[in-house]
Amino acid sequence: MFAVKEALKERFSEIYMSCAAGGRPDHFLGNLQAAAFAAEKGVKTTIFSDSATFYVFTNGSVELVRRSGKFFSVIALSDRCDGVCIDGAKYPLDNAVITNDFPLGISNEWVQNTVKICVKSGVAVVVCAEE
Repeated sequence: MFAVKEALKERFSEIYMSCAAGGRPDHFLGNLQAAAFAAEKGVKTTIFSDSATFYVFTNGSVELVRRSGKFFSVIALSDRCDGVCIDGAKYPLDNAVITNDFPLGISNEWVQNTVKICVKSGVAVVVCAEE
């Protein structure tokens, strides 16, 4: 959290975290919460691990290029995310609402080489599983 607060103080537009998802589950959840804190301040955060990449953001979009992993998921970290769009996937969404108590965006698949996920409000995490 200290590093995230320093990055915000220095006005970074994006934060990248490595070695922040493995090991202890409580540390990963803390790093995910720190990324959500940064997103609420308008800073997109990417967390890299051996098994997945996590993109945490609000009021914007993420464009994913097809990779070895077959699945990706879109999950609300805030109570709700509004204006959620998913293009280029098996299960598209258009201006949808996803909430943190109903996992609507789990296990989507690429149907095009590029998938675009947009969120108008709320903090979301896009999880790209590696195979």
